[in-house]
Amino acid sequence: MCDRAVPGINKTKAQTEVPGLGVRLHPEEEAAHYLPLEISSILSSELPFEDRINNTLEHLGKHTAVSRVYIFENSADDSSCSNTYEWCHPGWTSQRHYLQSVAYSGVPSWLDLLQSPGYIEAADIETELPGDLVDILKAQDICSILVFPLHTGRRIRGFVGFDQCGTRRMWQEKERLLLTTVSRLISAAFQQNASIRQLRQSLQKQQFLLDTATLLNSRESLQNIFFSIAQRMADTWQMDALAIYQSAPFSRDTFLLTACAGKSDFCTAALPEKLELPDPFPFPILPDPASFQLQITEEKRNLHSSYGLCPENGLVFGIQTQGFPNGLILAQWRKERPNPEIDHQLMATIGSMLARQIDHQQTEDNNRKSHNKILRINQQLAEKEYFLNSIIKTAPIGILLVKDRVIHYLNDHIIQTLGYEREELMGLHLSKLYQQDKEDLGSIHAFYEEIVQTGSADIDVALHNRAGQPLYVRLTGIPGTGFHQKGLILLIAQDLTQMRRYEEDLKVNEERHQKILDASVDAVLIVNCRRELIYSNEAACRLSGYRHQDLLKQNPTKLLGGYRGLKTYLHLLQKLDQGENYKGDQVVRTASGRLVQVEVNASKIDLKDGVHYYFSLHDITRRKQTEKELVQAKEKAEKADRLKSAFLANMSHEIRTPLNAIVGFSNLLGQEGLHEAMKNEFIHTINTSSEDLVEIINNVIDISKIESGLLEIKSTTIVVDDLLELLFHHYRNRLWKTSRQDLELRLELPEKLTTETVVLADYERLQQVLKHLLNNAIKFTEKGSITMGYTKEGQEVHLFVRDTGIGISAHKQKEVFEAFRQEDESRSKRYGGTGLGLTLCKTLTEAMGGQIELQSQKHEGATFIIRLPAFEKIL
Repeated sequence: MCDRAVPGINKTKAQTEVPGLGVRLHPEEEAAHYLPLEISSILSSELPFEDRINNTLEHLGKHTAVSRVYIFENSADDSSCSNTYEWCHPGWTSQRHYLQSVAYSGVPSWLDLLQSPGYIEAADIETELPGDLVDILKAQDICSILVFPLHTGRRIRGFVGFDQCGTRRMWQEKERLLLTTVSRLISAAFQQNASIRQLRQSLQKQQFLLDTATLLNSRESLQNIFFSIAQRMADTWQMDALAIYQSAPFSRDTFLLTACAGKSDFCTAALPEKLELPDPFPFPILPDPASFQLQITEEKRNLHSSYGLCPENGLVFGIQTQGFPNGLILAQWRKERPNPEIDHQLMATIGSMLARQIDHQQTEDNNRKSHNKILRINQQLAEKEYFLNSIIKTAPIGILLVKDRVIHYLNDHIIQTLGYEREELMGLHLSKLYQQDKEDLGSIHAFYEEIVQTGSADIDVALHNRAGQPLYVRLTGIPGTGFHQKGLILLIAQDLTQMRRYEEDLKVNEERHQKILDASVDAVLIVNCRRELIYSNEAACRLSGYRHQDLLKQNPTKLLGGYRGLKTYLHLLQKLDQGENYKGDQVVRTASGRLVQVEVNASKIDLKDGVHYYFSLHDITRRKQTEKELVQAKEKAEKADRLKSAFLANMSHEIRTPLNAIVGFSNLLGQEGLHEAMKNEFIHTINTSSEDLVEIINNVIDISKIESGLLEIKSTTIVVDDLLELLFHHYRNRLWKTSRQDLELRLELPEKLTTETVVLADYERLQQVLKHLLNNAIKFTEKGSITMGYTKEGQEVHLFVRDTGIGISAHKQKEVFEAFRQEDESRSKRYGGTGLGLTLCKTLTEAMGGQIELQSQKHEGATFIIRLPAFEKIL
């Protein structure tokens, strides 16, 4: 650390030689004695203060034979110091420009040394000073230092220092004492100069305020006044830009640039024309000390940037008079320049003066605008009064002023309508103008009472003109001017006579049109441009099944969409919007959900309230049904024709086959020399063919009876077991005789029955049905088995014939029961037949009160089931 108590050392000439300087420190004592007087003389001379200080440093440097003598001055807030004055011995470089605005926070130990009593001395800086100072001093080739604080009262305003560079130096006691005295003289000089400068600044401040007040009281425009003030402020505090903003009229958030002074290029580039500021005001407001906070924080930088202001080297603060800012001062300077020393009190005073001037100017502007507005209003009132008088006089409606129903004023329209002279009507009681027996005093009294209570009322009255012709008038009454003092009531009379005639004619026309539409057999619907149903006639209600009020609530899409819904309806409207009329068949859904086919004639019509869609719906359900029935009848006739053609073709083949056999074998029997066995075979063939021919003819006759309604059913009780056993033995013998050993006939009867199974049916017809089913089974089953039998299911008896033959395809199972239909209807069919057998079976079974059912799959056989009601018989 530094040595503050080094005793004086008597140096010899050889010891005090300074290498490199060529100078020996051997001042005479008398010269040292006069040094303070010489310094005092220099400091009190008439030279400028800077010259006096520079001369003092030069004198001290030469007297002490040091390398460098200098003075550092503290900033206003004592946070930093700057090298303001310096003398260097020839051969040593000045360090002044490197030592500006040196922050004490960077060298905290130096501030501690300055604030300690005494002075700072170090013959060897490397061993006697803290480490944070050594590197800084060594960079300037300093080996030894002697530093004295400069005081102004108790405040350290800076320091004066002596540097020995290149070699170390031991300071003598008499040198320390002498330089201590000199440092006090320099401190006194700085203090005196500060007092003089403060006095001068006070005078300048007073002159500044006087000049500002003079400008504010001049007749110049506010913009010119503010520009002059801004220029003075920028010059005084050496700013590159100083701007004054004032609040926009009737706004607390918008501030407009009024004046900007400083360097034009900097002003133009840096300052916005308008600032939009939120509430509350984001910047400090004078006289808040935060307004002059020069330190740039991150928060302040972001705040300035958010409003388009320079984030560095600037101040922004508001000015106010009535509790909220009405102006704003913005000061900026270039980054490379030091911060200006702003007189806070002066700036606050000027800000207050500017704020009052803004208020005064805005008050004058508002007063001027209010005065001009009053003049305009008076002129407009006069014009409106003249205009209203003209309107009232020439208005196409009647206007009257009455008191107690006596006329006090009326316009020209009343005179023209009633046909009287003005003099005849003035002072006339209104009761004289009513039609005979049309004056309803109760309604009239209520009319005037309502005016008094609510301020307005309406009433329709029946009057007459001078010629006695009826007039129908609607009176609207309101309190007249001076109503409470004079009791006048203003009546506005609207002549409804012609309108009444039009209404009556319109009512007659509407009734006529409504009756025409209601008498129409076609439904009529009208849909507005918002796709809402607004009209329907009686026919529409009958067609849809809705009541009139319910029908109007329905969505047209639901009514007119039919099967396809919205898509169909929108397609219809699209054609109408394209200017095309529509005619076509649609489907309407009724209230019960039934679909009715209609013929739609639609068009777009323009009414006074916009585009509408007109729909006329004609019920074509019966016609469509008739058309459908005709088509079905036509198809059925064509089908019957085709089937009968096929039947005739089959019949010709089926009849010719047994006939040919009968004729052929009969001829063969007439030949001589035939063996008995062959004759028996021919006779058997003839008998079989005869039976086939009889069966074909019987089937045709039965079908004819059925179609003509001549078929008779003779119901009797039939024991099912007996019938089936009889048929079983018959067909088993038949198979044996025809040598069909590859085909097995089976009989399945239920066991453990306590009663006989009896059905009520026509014995012959039931036997005929079962035989036909068995014949078909034998025909279509080449090998395998045929099973016949029955089951009892509750109150029904199910007789069945099941085979393992060729089976019937699923899609053909209904057709085989139709007349003249077979599964294979081609000309090259393998199996014969007329196509009447199953039709006859179905018809006979249903005639006996039963049903026939087919269960089959192709190539897997078929099962025919006859369902008949059981007839119980106790054994």
